[in-house]
Amino acid sequence: MCFLLDILLVANLMYWRTYYTAIPWNSYFLAGNLADFMGSVYASVRWCDGLFFAMTLGLLFYTSRYGDLLSSRSETKRRAVWFAAGFLICVVATVGLTFARGGFQRSYEKRNTCATPTFTVFGTLCYEFVKESMSITPEIHSEIERWLSATSRSYPVSGVEHRKHCVVILAESFEGWMLERNVEGKEVTPYLNRWLKDSCTLYAPRVQTQVRGGRSIDAQLLVNTGLLPIANGAYSIRFPNHRYPSLAKALKQACGEKRSHGRYDLGQTNRVEPAGCGYGFRIRPIV
Repeated sequence: MCFLLDILLVANLMYWRTYYTAIPWNSYFLAGNLADFMGSVYASVRWCDGLFFAMTLGLLFYTSRYGDLLSSRSETKRRAVWFAAGFLICVVATVGLTFARGGFQRSYEKRNTCATPTFTVFGTLCYEFVKESMSITPEIHSEIERWLSATSRSYPVSGVEHRKHCVVILAESFEGWMLERNVEGKEVTPYLNRWLKDSCTLYAPRVQTQVRGGRSIDAQLLVNTGLLPIANGAYSIRFPNHRYPSLAKALKQACGEKRSHGRYDLGQTNRVEPAGCGYGFRIRPIV
C-alpha cells in the first residue's frame, strides 16, 4: 500500500511538471494512452523522485528490524490508539474549517484559483468526482442564458480573400517555444517556420492555455468548434455521442460533402474517432 501511494504521488508530480495541475479523475482510466508517449514520461522523471520510495524502504526496514525490540505489544497498542485519536482530531478540524469557509467545493475552488494553487491529490479526486456527478439545474441553465444574451456576437472578418481549401494541422504534445529555434545550427521546426512567414498564416504566440482535463482532445474541440471544454473531465468520454456545430460541417455546407474529411494516426483512432464523428468528419485512419 505504501508503494502504491508513492507511485500515485510521483505520477502526479510528473504530471504537474507538464500541465501544472493534478491528474484528472478520468485520466486514471486512460493510462493505456501513455504507451504512445513513453518518451515524454521518461523525460519527466527526476532523480529526487526516488526519495519517495527511499523513505518508504527506510521506514519499512526500521520498523521490521527495530520495531519489536523497542516496544512491547501493549506499548504498540497504546501508540496506535494515540495515532488514531490524533488522526481523528485532524479530520474533524479539517472538516470543520472547510464548512466554515463555505463548504468543500467553494473552499477548493478558492485555493485552486489563487496565485499559488494549493491542493491535495485526494482532495482533487474528490472534487472532480463531485463535479462530474452534478447535473445542470434550471438555475445553472438560466445563468448560461443570461450570459449568452449579454455577450456580443462574433462575426467573420471582412475583406479576407475567398479560398477553396482549408488545411488544419494539429501537432500533438507540441510546445510553442520550439518554433523558430535552432539546435546545433539546425532548425527544430523548419516547415512550421516557413508557414509562419506566410501572409495567410494566423499566428498567436501569446495566449493562455484553454484546455482542461481532456488536454489534446480539448484542443481539437477548440479548433474544430470554437467551444471551450468542460471544466472537469474529458468531454469525449463523458459525452461520446454528442454532435457539435463545427468547421467541417460548415465546409460541407459551403463546398459540398466530398470536400471535408479527417485523417488520424491509427494508433490514436480509438481516442479521437468518437469526437471526430461528432465534428462531422469522415474518419480515414493513416496506417
